[in-house]
Amino acid sequence: MKPYVKLRTAMMIAEKKQEELAAAIAVNPTTFSKKMTAKSSWTLWEAYKMCELLHIPENELTDYFPKEFSVPHESVANQLQRANKKGSQK
Repeated sequence: MKPYVKLRTAMMIAEKKQEELAAAIAVNPTTFSKKMTAKSSWTLWEAYKMCELLHIPENELTDYFPKEFSVPHESVANQLQRANKKGSQK
């Protein structure tokens, strides 16, 4: 299943293209594509802006940006990896 199915549906209903939304949140189309495939994280600001652009109520944010697709920032991922290595060496 593709990530962000509900978000993709909202984009289709609003007749908004990825390129248009990428420009509106000030990211390049490649970055936007990575976000839509859960290869890159959405910032909180980007998620709220997408809700605004697609007329999604803010209280439904987690329905459109589910936790299961969240990706830790690279520096956080590196810290977690180092911590896991230290824990397994003990």
